[in-house]
Parts: sequence; structure tokens; C-alpha cells
Amino acid sequence: MRKKKSLLCVIMVFLLAFHCLTIYAEEENANPYEKMKADSYAKSIDTNKIKEWPQAPAVYADAAIVMDMDTGEILMGKSIEEKHYPASITKLLTVLLTLENASLTDQVEFTQDSVSFLQYEDAHIGMRPGEKISMEDALYAILLASANEVSHAVAETVGKQYFGGDYNRFIERMNEKSQELGCVNSHWINSYGLHDDNHYTCAYDMAKIASQVYSHETFRNIMRQNEHKIGETNLVKEERVFQQTHRMINPYGEYYNDICTGGKTGYTEEAMNTLVTMAEKDGKRLVAVVLHDYGAEVYKDTEKMLAYGFDNFKKMPIQEAERNDDIKGFAKKDAQILLPSNLEFSQLQKEIILTDRGIRTGQLIYKYEGHEMGRFDVSLTEKGYQSLKKDKKDSKKEQKKEEISDSENGKMPPVEIICGIVILLILILVFLKVILFMKRRKHKKRK
Repeated sequence: MRKKKSLLCVIMVFLLAFHCLTIYAEEENANPYEKMKADSYAKSIDTNKIKEWPQAPAVYADAAIVMDMDTGEILMGKSIEEKHYPASITKLLTVLLTLENASLTDQVEFTQDSVSFLQYEDAHIGMRPGEKISMEDALYAILLASANEVSHAVAETVGKQYFGGDYNRFIERMNEKSQELGCVNSHWINSYGLHDDNHYTCAYDMAKIASQVYSHETFRNIMRQNEHKIGETNLVKEERVFQQTHRMINPYGEYYNDICTGGKTGYTEEAMNTLVTMAEKDGKRLVAVVLHDYGAEVYKDTEKMLAYGFDNFKKMPIQEAERNDDIKGFAKKDAQILLPSNLEFSQLQKEIILTDRGIRTGQLIYKYEGHEMGRFDVSLTEKGYQSLKKDKKDSKKEQKKEEISDSENGKMPPVEIICGIVILLILILVFLKVILFMKRRKHKKRK
């Protein structure tokens, strides 16, 4: 009897120890993810460091931004130039290039290349090689269903018909377009966003791209639709039906918000969750971007960020507030700036630079504590133009004087220093050669 009790105790102790080890192992496995999430949440919001700037909420996203789509002003920024993988939000750039160059009535034909790369879990709508659909249907499939094979086929079509090349030429144009928009840390390898180590972007760049694509009415019209049907094609005699995947835009989504008017979702194991969301409220048009986020937090973060942007900034009509004798008028009659609610327009610093976009034209730049608030094209009065022209000439003269002064003080430019060193070395070598020659000659005479 005692032996049985002892054996039972041993078994119970063993089971208890096994249970404890299992729990410990699960906690150990969970910790890296939770730690990564906590570390990301603890990362500081860069714009919160600006003196008297409205304090933005902490977010789980590793990189995040809220930008005014009309002026490019950054209302909130967290590691906005940090490199991240975009996943399917890549498709916003694909759509932008297509809207700028192609026609909605163009025919998109699917090649073997446009479907053969797909893996089992990749987003697609089941297109087949040789099948044809309109460009308009293709854009719906890209934006609503995030169809990868459609993104590839569209890039092939536009690359061939409008860029004089092929799919690869379209990818080149994606990179060129990024530079034209002023992107700072992006490189594109494909038109759909499946992972590649050399396919990356940053929050700032995605906000710039999103602002540009949002300026197209076709994009905004597509975003208003929750569902789209592609009818029978030349190869498939049945409809394809798909819905909006962005849960803040889809009225049946858990995080639906009626101010959200556009956007794109993304996910890969390497990129984690990415999200771009455009929204309008009280005359303000904002875009929020989150990169490397965690599941549902992608929507919670975006919700907090947009609420922060709309609640803490006020619209200020520039023409009413600006009083500068050098400015004759604004190129954009309804030019407005978003100003933190606790600040006054008079607290902004401003600078006017000359441009070559017309006769007596300039650009007015507003800043606060070194943080750029917006740039506005303006026409200048004769007095203002002559004053800026004189300042520009004086600046060039002063720069020239400094260069001459530096040269006189021995502070020569790097090229001159290198040339001087080279000449000096040549003279030393020549001098040594002469001395060596003279010694040899004397030695021969003695002999």
C-alpha cells in the first residue's frame, strides 16, 4: 500500500513539474513577441519633442505618421524615415502610376508571368493566362481585393503600352516616381508588395504617395464602393465578386469609421501589419500611415492617430492671416495651413525664396521651432521681388568673399589641397633625384 502511495506521489510530482515546465516554455516563447511589442510602444513620438506641440498618443506601430494631404505638413511623426517593408500598401504606388498614365477603358491581358509567381496564401481573384478585363475592373481588384496577379498584369500592361518597355520598365518608373515626389527612403522591386529584402519604404514616403494618389477622383470613387463585381470574361463565364478589405472603410468592418475615405491594407510575416488610411473631417484631409504593427493594433493605432490630428489642429486661411508687403497673391486662392490649436499664426517663422515658375514668383515657407508647416507658391510685388533678388546677389557675393578669405587664411578647398600636396611631392622627388644625380657625378670624377 505504501509503495502504491509513493508511486502515486512521484507521478503527481512529475505531472506538476511537467505542467510548470510547459507553462514556462509557453511564456518564454511568448516573451520575445510581447517584448518587441512593448519596446515598439515605448518608442518616443518625435513630434512630441517640439516645444508646445500637441502631445500625440503612444502607438504600437514601429513607425507612424499623420500628414495633411493638402500641404504635406507632418502633424505626428514616429521614426518616419526608418526603413520598413510595405507589403500590399505598395499597390498605392502601382495605382498612382496607372491613373497618371493609362485609361480606364484599356484592356489588361494576363500572361503566364502575371499568375505563375503566386503562392497558395497570396491574395488573388483567380485570373488565368490569356484572360482579359478592363483597366477599371483591374483597379477595383487591386484596391479592394488586393489581388497580386492583377497588380502584376497592370504593371505589364502599362509598362508596355505607355512606358515603351515591359514589367521591369514599370518598376523603374515606380522608383523614378518616388524620387519625383520627394521620397527619402524607398526602393521598389515589384508592383504588389510580396516580400523582398530590397523592397522597402518608410512612413513619410507612403504618406507622400498616398496624398498624391488621393488627389485622383477615380481613386476616391473606387474607395467609396464596398463591393465590386467583374462580369464574365473571354475565358470565365461567371462573375467574380469581392469586398473592401480595409475594416475602417468597410461599413460592416469592426473598426468602421465614417470619416475614413480611402486606404490600403498590407501584411507579410516580415512586414507584419501595415496600413494607410485617408480621412476627411471639418474641411481637413489627413492621411495616417502605420508600419510594422501588431494585428488589430493597426486599426486601434490609426483610430487614435486620426482623432489626434482632427482634434488638436485648426485650419488657418493663409490669405486672411498673412500680412506681407512682398507678397502680391497666392497661387492657390484657398491656401490654408493646419495650426496646433494652442498656437497663434504670429508664432510661425517664415521665409520667401525665389522660384523660376513664372515672372516674379516665389515660395513662402512656414516653420515652427524648425518644424516645417507648409510651402505655398506666391506671386511677388515689384518691391518684394527686387528685395529678394538683391538678397540673393548679396548672399552669393558674401559666399564668394568667404571662399576668398578662407583661401587667404590657408583654408583651401579640398581639391586645391590635394593638388598642392601632389605638386609638393613631385617637387620633393625631383629635388631628391637631382641630389642623387650630383652625388653620382662627383663620385665618378673622383675615380
